[in-house]
Amino acid sequence: MGVLPGGRGNDLARVLGIPTEPEAAIEIVLAGHSRPIDIGEVNGKRFLGIASVGFDSDANRIANESRLRGNLVYAWAALRALATWKSARFTIAIGDAHTRVEGYSVIVANSKAYGGGMFVAPDAELDDGEFDVVTIGHVGKLRFLGNLPKVFKGTHVDEDEVSVFRTAALRAALTTADAATDEAMLVEAAGGKVLLHDPGAPNLKVTTPIDLRVAELLLAERDI
Repeated sequence: MGVLPGGRGNDLARVLGIPTEPEAAIEIVLAGHSRPIDIGEVNGKRFLGIASVGFDSDANRIANESRLRGNLVYAWAALRALATWKSARFTIAIGDAHTRVEGYSVIVANSKAYGGGMFVAPDAELDDGEFDVVTIGHVGKLRFLGNLPKVFKGTHVDEDEVSVFRTAALRAALTTADAATDEAMLVEAAGGKVLLHDPGAPNLKVTTPIDLRVAELLLAERDI
């Protein structure tokens, strides 16, 4: 499969080293450079980049509904989402082990980046057969906002409220929710949108829990 960047963020292409200029990207496809990459799967729906629940999903929804263009739309959407965000509680199950997180997000990363250059999982690899799972726990909104620029360099993972672990499969559930989410979990995925709803519905909502796993390998073009 050849990758021709055509979105706002183009993060999968960024991680694969594919230029955003159409002519240059087409030259890579025609040259036949290829590599295997993993595919993530959420309740049977597949994605290539990152699937997130919680604050990140809300911000991504706002960005997708906006008429703004360019990478700055994601930073603007994050500020909009932060203004109304209420701390959520998540349960993550890996086999028989359960972990509970209260805070902002559970981010299941097959790739390193989303949101137009935010390296939320800086050590994630597209072909290692595992997700990098990033959780962001509860902190005050001012501290969260102050740490937001660190995501563009991937240094946010050094903060105490951020945890990272690896697994090939997990189950995630939103154990508490405010009225705005209607006790459902909004799921957004970069690098292939995960549609877990009626295609006519305005939002991507799925009743929890959700199951995520690394599915299989896919050939993708890159400049090597």
